[in-house]
Amino acid sequence: MGNVAAKASVPGVVLFNTGKGCPLPLPVIIEKTLMKLHRIKSVVLAICGSAAFLAAAHSAIVVGTGNDISYLVIEAAEFGAPLEYEFHYTFDAMAAIDSYTMITAIDAADASLSFDFTNYGTSDAPNYFLNSITYNSVTPSDPDLFWAQWVSGGKSGYPTGVDIASGTWTSGSGVSAPYRTLTPGSWDGFIFNGETDPNPPYDVISAPPSITPVPEPATLVLLAIGGIAVLWRRRARHA
Repeated sequence: MGNVAAKASVPGVVLFNTGKGCPLPLPVIIEKTLMKLHRIKSVVLAICGSAAFLAAAHSAIVVGTGNDISYLVIEAAEFGAPLEYEFHYTFDAMAAIDSYTMITAIDAADASLSFDFTNYGTSDAPNYFLNSITYNSVTPSDPDLFWAQWVSGGKSGYPTGVDIASGTWTSGSGVSAPYRTLTPGSWDGFIFNGETDPNPPYDVISAPPSITPVPEPATLVLLAIGGIAVLWRRRARHA
């Protein structure tokens, strides 16, 4: 029987049975509980502070509306500093949008930016790959280089997309569904440094974008709070 009042052995002091054969005075239980709550509060505040720092560190251009966010990063030496965009939308798992939808929305919103794609599919089942990007009238061009695609989070792959780990870059496979679809916190990156290995199987050689694809701050807070809850339960079992 847990937390059942026991007969006081000292006048005026109420003891509570902890369930482990060691009754504790009520003030001691209250003090221990407040100390644990204080520790949790400190951790949560630290997490929120880190999330706020990450949010402030992103100088992204915001496009679209909605509570969900995916990101686009563009890097080329000719553009100077990396370009970063936040695409806001409403996620629907039954009708997930692809990167092409995000990119064309960003293209329409930023007059200084334009994209050119080639469709290797059909009009009914498109399979778009990036040809070129123009920014402030500058179009990077090098016969030995091309735009390499990188992804983080969401789904990507051929002949159909599979779950991609968040927090790290993975080589992409086009921007059209089902080969690439977005989930909240997913990232797409294009960097003008791609080369083709001259030896079979002629793989793409490319370094990933310099920006780390961290999950959105709200996601970080939720993950951390979930971790705290797990630790709390473990401590409670071994207390």
